[in-house]
Amino acid sequence: MPKIYLNLGCGPHKSVSTEEIKWINIDKDKRVNPDLLLDLEEGKLPYDNNTIDYVWASHLLEHLHKTEQLVQLMEELWRVCKAGTQVEIRSPYGLAEAGIADPTHHLHLCAWTFKYFDKTSGYFFYDYKCNFKMISESNNGGEIHIILEAVK
Repeated sequence: MPKIYLNLGCGPHKSVSTEEIKWINIDKDKRVNPDLLLDLEEGKLPYDNNTIDYVWASHLLEHLHKTEQLVQLMEELWRVCKAGTQVEIRSPYGLAEAGIADPTHHLHLCAWTFKYFDKTSGYFFYDYKCNFKMISESNNGGEIHIILEAVK
């Protein structure tokens, strides 16, 4: 049985499945012909608990309209991810020109944003229903690259 990988907000950059990996390309824009047409701001992911093996979210999260939608999506990802699943995130650095210039960027993110979802970080102040350990973080000045691991 192949592992299940999610490509969130795939746009035209769809990932190709293999015998070992079934990629599910998700987007709300039907013009890109995703495997799953879904608005990630609208609620639940259509997967059972603990079924997803990997998540890729490249240049998606900054387009969410509200902070609450980011929290809801992180909680949903934690719900569907298996223990140890990696969630890999790329986003414009929120204070860089690329992060603030695009009028479709509603959230301005940095690596510290994701420390609030890590119960061991000292930043986990809120009653979020998720726990992701930060495995790595980098910021080249214009883009952040974060790898989280689902802790169950």
